[in-house]
Amino acid sequence: MLSAPRKEFPEFPAAIAYLPLLDPDDALGRLEARYTRLREELAQCDVELASASEMVPRLFLLEGEYLRAVTAAELTWVGALIDDMRADRITWTPEWLARVAAGSRSAGTTHTH
Repeated sequence: MLSAPRKEFPEFPAAIAYLPLLDPDDALGRLEARYTRLREELAQCDVELASASEMVPRLFLLEGEYLRAVTAAELTWVGALIDDMRADRITWTPEWLARVAAGSRSAGTTHTH
């Protein structure tokens, strides 16, 4: 477990796969709510790690440090996604999705980007 990274599949990436099923404004609102919660979680991690570091050696805080790093990375990514959606760099309509789907079928390919 320590030496070989594994692909882990938390729920959030699965939810992102279904983002086009939501209205862009609804999706943006939900992502903004997630961003707020992530900021709160990160602040709580900082408080807990600071408090614990006064009582226990860092060796016993590594799991908490890792969880803080993962939360910080997700916060950064979600923040960038929100910025892209607000600037209309990422958006969609039912008509656009239908055109993309029709284009994929006619070309016989599946797009992963």
